[in-house]
Amino acid sequence: MQRAELEHLRHHVLHLHKALIDDARIQVERLEGRLTAHQFFERLTSDPALAWLAPLTQVIVAMDEWLDDAEATAAAAVELAAEVARLLVPADDGDRFQQQYAVLMQREPAVVLAHAAVGRALPRRDPA
Repeated sequence: MQRAELEHLRHHVLHLHKALIDDARIQVERLEGRLTAHQFFERLTSDPALAWLAPLTQVIVAMDEWLDDAEATAAAAVELAAEVARLLVPADDGDRFQQQYAVLMQREPAVVLAHAAVGRALPRRDPA
């Protein structure tokens, strides 16, 4: 996987991440009222109810680190893309991220559209 391919994938993963965060904010504010950007950021980084977003956030950070590393290998980029593909399998019996993601894939059109864009940006896997 080349640098430009990972940058392209990262762009779409960021868009999906934003859609997930936007929905989380709507859900929190529906229960508790309007929050400032600072208040929501505090909730996002410390509230256990929003911790399910952490795996995708961590993959984005890993992508940023790969892009900043002049000696990063193509194999490491392929592993990052594989982790994105693994995470973005909505599954009622999956990990916490996948479970919550399954709910949002049924409820939020913006998440569905962003998911599709990430899928198109993922490298094609050769059939075994």
